Amino acid sequence: MCIRDRGEEKAKEIKKLSVKATPLRFVDMLFKDPIKIREEGVAVLVPNPVCFGIHKLLISARRKNKEKKRKDLEQAMFTLEVCDIKRVADYYSGLPKPWKRSILRTLEAAKMLLPLQEKYASGLFITLQATQ
Repeated sequence: MCIRDRGEEKAKEIKKLSVKATPLRFVDMLFKDPIKIREEGVAVLVPNPVCFGIHKLLISARRKNKEKKRKDLEQAMFTLEVCDIKRVADYYSGLPKPWKRSILRTLEAAKMLLPLQEKYASGLFITLQATQ
């Protein structure tokens, strides 16, 4: 996995396209182990659900807007709930320690923000904490 450093936040000019691209933290997670789906004869690569869910947990922790934070958290919880918990734990175990701490704090907050998901958030928290 490519982990973007804090120092890489400057826009990079792509002259051929006449644009400046800004590297975004955590986005490269979405390109790890993508899955192919076929819809109406068109094959499309989409983020692996485990990577997507973990990404949403990380992003929700950084949001200032409460509605966006809640939406990211809901998407993370609903996505991870249908994933194999062992695959989630395996992916989590390869993350940097600060990211792991952020994810655990987010899961703690999820119990209050999403009371209907409290049981799942608690179970996921315990599972991930055990991988530390």
